[in-house]
Amino acid sequence: MIIGQNKNEMVLFVMMLLVARAICKMFEHGRSYLPCDQDFSVIEKRKVVTKTYLPSDISKVIEEVRHDRPFKTIDIDKTDFRNVQVLSKKYFNTTNMQISKCVQIRVTRDTLQKGQVQTKNTHNAMEQWADMTVFKKGFTFDLLKKMDLPELASTHQICKEKLNDLRNMIKYLPIGARAYYEELCKVNHDD
Repeated sequence: MIIGQNKNEMVLFVMMLLVARAICKMFEHGRSYLPCDQDFSVIEKRKVVTKTYLPSDISKVIEEVRHDRPFKTIDIDKTDFRNVQVLSKKYFNTTNMQISKCVQIRVTRDTLQKGQVQTKNTHNAMEQWADMTVFKKGFTFDLLKKMDLPELASTHQICKEKLNDLRNMIKYLPIGARAYYEELCKVNHDD
């Protein structure tokens, strides 16, 4: 896992929501290898030699890269995104945990029932797990289980310069790909 992308409060919140027994190991930069790295490598090699203009083109590359066990892709839209940040800030406090120094984070049903997660600061198997309280006062495991996640409001617009670049690029795209980008420009129209 890439530390900057995966070791943060929101990922921890999602892990807690899943209430799964999980160990999230944060590998040192340049020293990690996960089984999925091979899958990503095969996809990346195919993408380099395939012209992709639309999200559906990327899905097609992923689905067709492996013939013996094809990958499946799922189309998503903006209603599939949830605002975990607002709930994370409202109900959890990771300050004492020093999340940036954690090397492993473990979330189990047992620890969550006490409002805690467990952490390690090294990969040493001899290091004991440290219990860290992350629930704010008054928040409970039962509330976490029943929590509804609000949809993520889309407030991000493409900046004016990028929107102009996008409009100028459309004429160079294959005809079949133009409608997607024209619609994207309409949705982000703020003139």
